Amino acid sequence: MKNIETLEYLRDYCGDIRAAIERFENDKVIFDVDRDYRNSVCMSLLQSES
Repeated sequence: MKNIETLEYLRDYCGDIRAAIERFENDKVIFDVDRDYRNSVCMSLLQSES
């Protein structure tokens, strides 16, 4: 059961990252200069490790 919950959390965080990419565009230059974009993606990655 714990493994399923972990996978569901990972799926949700991946969805958050996908939403950020759609919102801010899939552009490295924008990622490099937009702090909100970087923080959104990085926080989702950090949360997925817990």
